Amino acid sequence: MSDKSTKRSIDNLMHAPKIASKVSKIGWSIFWIPEPTMISNAIAIPMIIAGKLLEKHYDGITVKDVYNEAENVFRSLRMGLIDK
Repeated sequence: MSDKSTKRSIDNLMHAPKIASKVSKIGWSIFWIPEPTMISNAIAIPMIIAGKLLEKHYDGITVKDVYNEAENVFRSLRMGLIDK
């Protein structure tokens, strides 16, 4: 996998759920900062919404989760063949 675009795509897939969670957490942190002008709320609310939308889009699944699930499926298929 010496192709840089493939490596970048896999890295994005692995790190996207973490980024979505961080954006949402930072938005909540900014939202709760007390200030009289409410500028932080104008910044925080879109960040919270963007984080939640990214979490829905990426669904929290990483490459490692896909590998683990495939391994579980193959293990259960193997056990089914051994039992017969």
